[in-house]
Amino acid sequence: MFPNQIRFGKDIANAFGDPKIRSILAVAMTQSGKTGSMLSVIEHVPHEHVFLITGLSSVEWMDQTKSRFPEKYRDHIFHRNQLPTFVKLVKNLSNVLIIIDENQVAFKKDQTIHKCFVQAGLMDLEARNIRLVHFTATPSNTEDFVNLPFSKVVLMNPDSSYVSAFQLLQDGRILEYKDLCGVDKERADLRARILDHAALVKEYDEHIKSHKFLMRKTAVILKNQLALQKKTNANIEKLLLRIDKTHDILKKSEHMLEKLVLSSDLEQVNLLIRQNQNSLDQSESSLKEYQQIKDDSTKRLADAKNALLESDRLLEKLEKGASLQDKEQLLLVGGEQANVFQHIREIQKYIDLPKYHIIRTSHSYYHTLTILHFKRVFKNADFLSDVDMDDLLAKPPLRHTFLFIKEKLRCAKTLVKDHLGVLYERITDKPQMETILQGLVGRLTGYHNNKNSVVFSNPQLVKDYKTHWDQQFRKHKTVIPQIMLGTSI
Repeated sequence: MFPNQIRFGKDIANAFGDPKIRSILAVAMTQSGKTGSMLSVIEHVPHEHVFLITGLSSVEWMDQTKSRFPEKYRDHIFHRNQLPTFVKLVKNLSNVLIIIDENQVAFKKDQTIHKCFVQAGLMDLEARNIRLVHFTATPSNTEDFVNLPFSKVVLMNPDSSYVSAFQLLQDGRILEYKDLCGVDKERADLRARILDHAALVKEYDEHIKSHKFLMRKTAVILKNQLALQKKTNANIEKLLLRIDKTHDILKKSEHMLEKLVLSSDLEQVNLLIRQNQNSLDQSESSLKEYQQIKDDSTKRLADAKNALLESDRLLEKLEKGASLQDKEQLLLVGGEQANVFQHIREIQKYIDLPKYHIIRTSHSYYHTLTILHFKRVFKNADFLSDVDMDDLLAKPPLRHTFLFIKEKLRCAKTLVKDHLGVLYERITDKPQMETILQGLVGRLTGYHNNKNSVVFSNPQLVKDYKTHWDQQFRKHKTVIPQIMLGTSI
């Protein structure tokens, strides 16, 4: 144990010096010496029995934690799937110290740990002299511990040699992460194009209908005007014939002709005919233009739908474990110039001597496709998927080696960092502070001499975390069972 770990254990023990205190939230940064701090708590807090439990379902956590604890404690260390055994052992005990690791996991009301406490009959911690110590780096419930008289928050101040997420951020070693798979973006673009083209087809179909209606209406008006023109001309011709027959009625006919022309407003009719004919001609031109746009949009709509269907087929092919041809891989992400390849190339400037580079991917075909992308960009490297890293990372690689993981390396896992290069977190639509800090950012913190590794993640959430740490997380509040804090329910 190091001095700061011993001091942290003593601070927690001192807090229990108040007999009313039954539950303590121990907040320590990731990789800051949690095991030593827990051992210090065990050494300085009085008890007859001690248990270490977690809401994590992780054999990896179990193996690593047991390897770090003295053998006499190992039978009392349980992860989530083993909590029924914990319930049986603790059910009738008193004077018990229970340490809960990563208390943000499965901890709220009606979740696993709460149910176990109810099943174990831990309804009155004071009566059975039960003390709880909750360890976490990313608390979401400090207000509950601060505001209640039977609980308290104790923060650990790391040693000066500790490399924190804040230090990594300040040194420019936490960089903005981007999409390394590309298939979701390309498929989203296809769906967007389908919607856009479908909207265009609908819009111009309405234009065509509207113009056809206008043309029909204009044609009717034009027909009526032409009929009026014809009738007027016929009447004029009749009158002219009558004029030829008799000179006696010439004046009368001229008067009638003038009256007829004025009453029929032949010039106005002719003007309207010309205007409507022009309108009809323009409508025909617009109709042809709109029809062309509709036809083009219909074709693009069909092409986008076919591309999405082809994407579905290729992803199903990947899902079944089949390999892709080069052109099929490019089709899935939008071609050789797709942004995803540029995102991967951005890693190159942070790579020098051979190192291990850890890349987190999504599940299923996303994992396979991301590996294919890296193989396309990095021609002379090794690529490993979901391997056991403990022994591997202890030895320097002969050439750059990319390690692709899915859900490994979350909270509690410690890595050998001497030969690490780039760490790359998986981008998500709704990133959570806890996930970012406990993920690859957290794995690069701790006591080490690696001054070159960088991690692509979410810098803004690390900044937010620092704000919460400086405020001792007092503005974070969730509802958790009072039994978990230290009082009966």
